[in-house]
Amino acid sequence: MINGKTFLVMLIAAIVVVLVLATIQLNNQSAIVTPPATNAVTLQSGYLERYEGIPTSRTADGAFVLGEATAPVTIVEFADFMCPHCQTYQTIAHDFIDRYVKTGRAKFEYRLYPVVSPDLSVYSAKLAQCADEQREGMFWPAHDLLYDLALNRELNRNTTVQVMAETLDLDATVLNDCIPTANQHETDLALGKSMGVTGTPAVLIRASDGTLGWMRVEGRVLGRGGLPFDALQLVMDTPDPRELIVIPRPLLASLITPDPICALPCWNDITPGVTSWTDANILVGAERNFVNVETINSPNDPTAQLLRWRSIDGLDCCEMFSQDGQTVAGLNIIAITDITAAELIEAQGDPEGVYVNVRGANEALVYLFYPSKQLIVYVFVDGAFSAENSVIGINLLSPDLMQETLTSVNLASWEGYDAWDVYLAAAQATPEAIATEEATPEATPETIVTEEVTPETAP
Repeated sequence: MINGKTFLVMLIAAIVVVLVLATIQLNNQSAIVTPPATNAVTLQSGYLERYEGIPTSRTADGAFVLGEATAPVTIVEFADFMCPHCQTYQTIAHDFIDRYVKTGRAKFEYRLYPVVSPDLSVYSAKLAQCADEQREGMFWPAHDLLYDLALNRELNRNTTVQVMAETLDLDATVLNDCIPTANQHETDLALGKSMGVTGTPAVLIRASDGTLGWMRVEGRVLGRGGLPFDALQLVMDTPDPRELIVIPRPLLASLITPDPICALPCWNDITPGVTSWTDANILVGAERNFVNVETINSPNDPTAQLLRWRSIDGLDCCEMFSQDGQTVAGLNIIAITDITAAELIEAQGDPEGVYVNVRGANEALVYLFYPSKQLIVYVFVDGAFSAENSVIGINLLSPDLMQETLTSVNLASWEGYDAWDVYLAAAQATPEAIATEEATPEATPETIVTEEVTPETAP
């Protein structure tokens, strides 16, 4: 059986996974990635000729679009000129444009998503926008030129403006004057983040009614990397592309935007302590935002059940478990979010209890308890505990399991962000520190071992 103390061991182990994933993601977005050195080559000719005769436009929010306005489907690429995979994906993009955009069957929409190089990614995105603002339709020739310069490691702040001006017959002074105010990439970054874009290139589909989402084929969401050409062909051969589209839904949105139909502790129409295990399995399986759903059975306790799945971006996110195989006992949802501790507390009120788990000299997990809502929220602290710390997950528990959990930990009362020493002292007073307990196969559907954590000074 899964008791309160074992349950907290499980969630601590699970959170380690998301912290690693978050670190990898942040590192991937902040590192300067340059392709292997190549011999400088002469820039290809035909930057202007490639797009002759193809209508160009911009969306209501400013994105750059290639193709007939009446085309029924749009391929939307989020990309970065400094991204090596984006550079190589241009071969597929050009093939798609030649076959489907030039013939009026599709549109191609480009979203500036500068995340690779802290310096040149944003700079090149601004230059592409400025080329179009100097002369309508010039985004696309500039797009190709910037990719070639980046691929050849010739994109820089010293010569690129002059090269663009000479190659595309633009005014270098006007380009330079435009750079400080060019900000289309900010709009595109916000959209990408809302759609769950975590890397480049990312290719989504927009149907004729404006529906934008990821491509899902045979239960698998193609949410990472550019869509291969055969996938793009499938989109074009499908009478109603909406059948292939899945719209991402933020996993923890209900924390700050209450769902009037499924209010906490309900999540995705599942309420711990109420929803049957069978019904919950059907709900998870039917959700298009969930992939790689798997059931894990305990070899020692046939009644205990665990269901795991991934979010649309392919990250391990979610667990649901039952102690008796009949009713859902709890949900563990982990997600990298933009929700801050302040936003959480504004929406949910002051927590009814606080527990701290120190992970190192500067990192900790803070558990904010809302027993009346059967809710535990965990906040990642990197440095000082503050209102700006990020929410990274929740647990929703049955009333019985919540009560067991409350009896297994020594919670501190909420006294604001400056009461770190109070929270830490309460955690240290918890008998048999949770973080060092080793769960047994009898207690949970799989053996979970967590590293020993020694409480240290306040982050």
